[in-house]
Amino acid sequence: MADKPEPMRGLDEAAQHDKSWGPRLKELAEKLSAGDKSVLVAMLGEGAAQDAVSMTSRGSPNDWFWAHLSKVGLMQERPDAVPEPLQAHVVAYAVTPTGKQTLPGLLRSFF
Repeated sequence: MADKPEPMRGLDEAAQHDKSWGPRLKELAEKLSAGDKSVLVAMLGEGAAQDAVSMTSRGSPNDWFWAHLSKVGLMQERPDAVPEPLQAHVVAYAVTPTGKQTLPGLLRSFF
C-alpha cells in the first residue's frame, strides 16, 4: 500500500477567500472519530488556554482536517511544539484567533 500524500498545510490566501472549501471540510469532518472531535472541541472550550496546542498522528484523518483548517486560517501548524525525534510521525496545531470565533459555528454544522 502506498503512503498517502502529505496534507496541504499553511495559510493559502486563495483558499481563505474561496468559500467552496466548506464541502471538503465537511467531508473530512465526517471521517473524524469521536476522540478526534472532542480534542478540537476542547481546544475551543472556555477553559482552554489561548495558546493551546494539540498533537495528532501525521497523515491521520485529524491531521488532514486540521491541515485543511489551516489552509483557510482557522488553525495553524506548530512544528515548534513537536520534539525532533517525533516530527516524522506527529504534527501539532493551534487554533488561530479567527478560528476561535469561526469554528464553534462551523463545527456545529459538521457534527
